[in-house]
Amino acid sequence: MIRLPYDKGAIAAELGMARESLSRAFANLEEDAIAVRGSEVTIRDRAMLLRRAETMPSRRGLSGGTAKS
Repeated sequence: MIRLPYDKGAIAAELGMARESLSRAFANLEEDAIAVRGSEVTIRDRAMLLRRAETMPSRRGLSGGTAKS
């Protein structure tokens, strides 16, 4: 289980997206890879989560992270 260190609004803002978009992204992942309950995220299927991450477009310019070229 992972506890989100910030509220979802702050995480969404850092990612350059609306809070609703972050909620939709979590809901999409909840179908098969994670469970979200408040600020707690449980990874249910690590392999599926990794496969989903590999198919996502990279995001550039986010602080604290690197993007693939």
